[in-house]
Amino acid sequence: MVYTDSEQNALLALLSRFGGVTAAIDGMHPKGGYRVRCTVPGKAFDSLILELEKHDWFCAM
Repeated sequence: MVYTDSEQNALLALLSRFGGVTAAIDGMHPKGGYRVRCTVPGKAFDSLILELEKHDWFCAM
């Protein structure tokens, strides 16, 4: 896996588009990708998940 600052910044920028969302990358996931800590208001949750999928990010909780 290749982990770049620009990829991480793009993910955080996508998450920050939603009002009230706070996010920080909390390391790399052992199977690839990133561990991200987020606080998401309930009203933004579904929209946020759809937006992640639209930009080819996969979410696992």
